[in-house]
Amino acid sequence: MEKSQEKKAIKTLPKLESTPIKFWHGEKEHEIDVVLQLTEGQSKSDACFEKMKEIVGVKDIELASDIVDAGASAIEPVVKKNEQLNIVAQTLHDFGPRNAIEARLALQAGALFTHGMINLRRSATADMLCHSEHYVNKAIKLLRLHNETVEALNRYRRGGEQKITVQHSVIADKAIVNFGEGGVNIKNGGENPCSRNYAEPKQEPTAISHVDSQLWPMEDVGSMEASAQAPKQRKGKND
Repeated sequence: MEKSQEKKAIKTLPKLESTPIKFWHGEKEHEIDVVLQLTEGQSKSDACFEKMKEIVGVKDIELASDIVDAGASAIEPVVKKNEQLNIVAQTLHDFGPRNAIEARLALQAGALFTHGMINLRRSATADMLCHSEHYVNKAIKLLRLHNETVEALNRYRRGGEQKITVQHSVIADKAIVNFGEGGVNIKNGGENPCSRNYAEPKQEPTAISHVDSQLWPMEDVGSMEASAQAPKQRKGKND
């Protein structure tokens, strides 16, 4: 009977996937054990402590345990108890924190994402419109804060460096064509996509010269003057 129970317990153990450690709950409610790979002569507790410090990115087991417990407590109301520690471990493993600051930001982003998506689900199942709008607004705030947390983590990893992108713009027929290095069309600010090859060149103003212009025909100049003086002569005779 005891052997069958042991076999049943072994079947329920989680499998190691990408993370070097998996947590699981035994028969007792508060009993937590781990699944990990042991080297020859290494005790299970020592291996667990080393893997915990490795995924958190710190050198102190008390600090590592505190960060992992805080991350699990943040998602406890909406995540199954058997999955809390494993989700925290997988999140830390994927983010790869190098110290306690990066580990805390990673778990903060994970908790915000979990609660934000839960509120989106609640908004879809709400019975009243006001309740649905409440959950939607709450989800928007949580997910926006999640994005800001991820960006804060990226800035911290860059060491405060500022990324500046310089683009050259060419205005042609109400369209803005931005070219990067090598003449590649990076961004088109106009309404219709266009290429620099098809852009109309800017026309330069043409100067008008009276010297080079063609002379007016002067053949009928005499007749024009005679016709202009004829009314004046008739007016003098009448007077």
